[in-house]
Amino acid sequence: MMVRIDTAGVAAEVLDEGGAVLGNTSDPHGLQLPRGEAERQLRLRAEGRAEAQVKLVPSEDRTVAVTLDPLPHGKQAARKTAASKKPEVKPEPAPSPVEPAPKPKPEPKPSTSPDLISPFKK
Repeated sequence: MMVRIDTAGVAAEVLDEGGAVLGNTSDPHGLQLPRGEAERQLRLRAEGRAEAQVKLVPSEDRTVAVTLDPLPHGKQAARKTAASKKPEVKPEPAPSPVEPAPKPKPEPKPSTSPDLISPFKK
């Protein structure tokens, strides 16, 4: 029997009860499951999304709609392991503002008459 799982454009892996990958929700043909009367519990897993579970009885062909909620910011998907985790990149602090060098003060104007001659100037 065929089961098509609609996840609103999010490509997700479909896993069986034991964790084996059965297929992907982006497959337009759906998943092939053995027909039966026993309830199956499937897990859906997508990058950046919370895992979802679907319970169904594979007695007839069907389409099931499932919403995969985005993970809160900063959370990793459940399937990531420590070995596959990328190293955390810490942003460098912004450089402290540099004050411009003070402008030199102009020489003070003489407070005497310009006609007065200094005996110390050569």
